[in-house]
Amino acid sequence: MEEYFGLRSKLYSHKMFENGKEAKKAKSLKKKVIQKEICFEEFRKCLITKDPIYKKQNMFRTQKHDIYIYC
Repeated sequence: MEEYFGLRSKLYSHKMFENGKEAKKAKSLKKKVIQKEICFEEFRKCLITKDPIYKKQNMFRTQKHDIYIYC
């Protein structure tokens, strides 16, 4: 392992030394948002500057059998 940034429980990223692959985990975010919109450097920036990063995602929710779209 080359670098590891653990911001809190279930929110971390690490980079492997031999192949340079990045692994990113973030609870309550969709996988596509994590893969396409969040990069390894944003975890580093967030840790150093302590500024939160916000990403927009669309999701379906239900309340009393009514379906809503949240953006």
